[in-house]
Amino acid sequence: MSDVRPSSLKPLLLGLVALVLVLGTAPAWACGPSYDAPIYVHSSHPDRPFDAFAAGRLGVLRGTFQPMYLAHAWRVMMAVPTTPEEQRYVVESWARWQEDLPGGAAKEAARWLAARTEVLPSTPAPTAPPRVFVEENYNQLPYIHGDAFLRAEKTLRALGTEWKQHPALVAEWVRNQDMVFGSGDAVEVLAPALDAGLPASVQARRRAEHAYQRASSDFYGRRFAEATQGFQQISQDTGSPYRALAAYLVARVHVRQALLERPESWRSSPESPPEFIARLTEAEQVMAKVLATPELREVHPATLRLRNLVRARLQPDALTCELMERVVQPGMGSALGVELVDLNLGLKRVLDDDTKRSQPLCAALTGRASELTEWLDATYVPPILGDSEREQRVQRSYALAVARWGKTRQVPWLVTALLNARVDSPGLREVLEAAARVPVKSPAAMTLVYRSAHLLRELGEVAAARARLATVPSEMSRDLVSSDNLLRDERFALASSWDEAILHALRSAAGVEDNGFSDAHDTPLAQRSQVLDWGAVRALNPRLTARRMSELAEKGSLPADVQRQLRWTAFTRAVVVEDHETLLAVAKVLEKSEPLAHAGLSAVLQHKSKEERLFEAQFLLMDSLGATPELEGGEDGLSDARLFSEDAETYVRDMLTYGKIGWCTSSTESPTTALPFLSEEETRAAREEWNKVVTAGGSMTYLGRAALAWAQAHPKDPRSPVALYRVVRASKKSCETRTDEARDAFRLLHRRYGKSDLAKKSKYYH
Repeated sequence: MSDVRPSSLKPLLLGLVALVLVLGTAPAWACGPSYDAPIYVHSSHPDRPFDAFAAGRLGVLRGTFQPMYLAHAWRVMMAVPTTPEEQRYVVESWARWQEDLPGGAAKEAARWLAARTEVLPSTPAPTAPPRVFVEENYNQLPYIHGDAFLRAEKTLRALGTEWKQHPALVAEWVRNQDMVFGSGDAVEVLAPALDAGLPASVQARRRAEHAYQRASSDFYGRRFAEATQGFQQISQDTGSPYRALAAYLVARVHVRQALLERPESWRSSPESPPEFIARLTEAEQVMAKVLATPELREVHPATLRLRNLVRARLQPDALTCELMERVVQPGMGSALGVELVDLNLGLKRVLDDDTKRSQPLCAALTGRASELTEWLDATYVPPILGDSEREQRVQRSYALAVARWGKTRQVPWLVTALLNARVDSPGLREVLEAAARVPVKSPAAMTLVYRSAHLLRELGEVAAARARLATVPSEMSRDLVSSDNLLRDERFALASSWDEAILHALRSAAGVEDNGFSDAHDTPLAQRSQVLDWGAVRALNPRLTARRMSELAEKGSLPADVQRQLRWTAFTRAVVVEDHETLLAVAKVLEKSEPLAHAGLSAVLQHKSKEERLFEAQFLLMDSLGATPELEGGEDGLSDARLFSEDAETYVRDMLTYGKIGWCTSSTESPTTALPFLSEEETRAAREEWNKVVTAGGSMTYLGRAALAWAQAHPKDPRSPVALYRVVRASKKSCETRTDEARDAFRLLHRRYGKSDLAKKSKYYH
């Protein structure tokens, strides 16, 4: 299941990134209806929240992770220290990249308005609301940064205290700030009369605030020449509290003007107009001076971010290599998160199309920057590779990683070697032995254990694979959901009993796919439903008998919904294969636990005749249309929990609207996972039972035949027309359409029971 942004959106995103970073924080996409589906293993990024990964709990790394996550993982494995403050900025940057944080500054704007009311409750509301967004080419783009609103809030509260004796000054400042955030018109001229009796310090602060508001209003109002002049003057005023910020904003004016004045065709053209390049070059020169001035260090992080944006257009390859040098260094502070995201953009542009590369990436780099570059080039797997290209890359990466590991003994190279190893890879035994020597407390341990266990299992060394998995207790991975699910895959395949197999078949969702986008899961992990894995149920269905399913259903360690799913599946399987002993045993349990199905189950249990009992059970299944004779994975399996949770008419009506009803024809495909603990006798019995399920066909065929046979043999039985009606009703949304059974049930219902209400409700079949 996909968990990345659709590729069709990436060019648009890359094209808008520059505009976004100057106009606001993230693009706001227009969306249609939302269709959520669970994601059990993320392939392009770690699980959210990103705090654990940022703090060094890497879980199971994957070569398909985007380069910024792999670069951070390399830092962790190479013991490059990351402070809690840096981790916080890294998490925030990744969250903004994934659009987990809202685009724009609506929240910050609301804080500003609340502070405005609190400090000056009698002041009228602004005539124009803050311009959080602007419309650009049918898109809503964030326009004013959240920090601008927060800075205004902080300033207002400070002035409310400092100018407590001068409320007219505060009101004047608020009116002008409303102009800055609202229409963008020029702010009002300072009234000279208000200076009367003011201390010189208050007068100076008043003029400094006004100068900054005037320049800001020019900036947002697109009067760029005036804004440039205004910010330049402020940057030279040693008494202004905005001196450092204004020096940075001079460059930002040039960038915004360049982006907004560029022709619409720029997004599709590889060439940039000379005026655009000239403005960005001028902005870069301004930023170079800011970064060279120690007194302006407070705006250096913001300046670096803006410079990266500019250099991404002017010298993208050089910027990527510069960032590679910077992200390997400790002590980057708040810049680390943004530098990783900017590096990601540059690297994906190069690495995703590495077939056109004729020379190594950033060949001039040395030291750790060179090591990281080579490691990322070998480890990252571009998503666009075809199967043959991917396999060639795997072989090259494995050979390089083994060679680098042998020379450096650096753990990241051991990780890359195992990520790309195959059972026939040369030197695999030495690599596996080296991985076994890495301490379990190492950030790389979970990746090494997972890959080692997988390879050992494929080599047929089941005991060794189990021993490797045992070094990572389940508690260690429980909150790293994707990693936990991957480890469960291996534990399931290596299970030594049915109890182990069914427990390791459980999965929790790591995230949610919304129309192809990977979104964070809103439900806390402890409250998420556990479901059966699709891969696991493909292995289980041909190996489980109805009796075994009924026994597993009573394991108290299983979630209640999964127990319920197992019971109903065991019941349905027993009906289809005519296992009367299991049918009775499960019906007795269900009768006590399913109030709305109590009457139907009681009817099943009351019959002494096997023929009567079997039809009564089939009649019940015709009513529910949700149970299946085979286990289903994911949320589909949990839909069985809706059985008899409401009246049948409501259930079927909903299913007719939103999904299929009944079950489809079972597959005879042989599962690839070999459950090694099965005896020959149980394997044979399960195979015979599964063949009966396959032969029975889908619910439309199986239940249709049952309804027709009963109605023909018992025409006066009041259940006969009901059974025919239920078959016709089910034909509307079953897997099988226009079946002979649906046609024959429709004809018999109308020929024999044509005056009944059921026939009148059945005007056609599907």
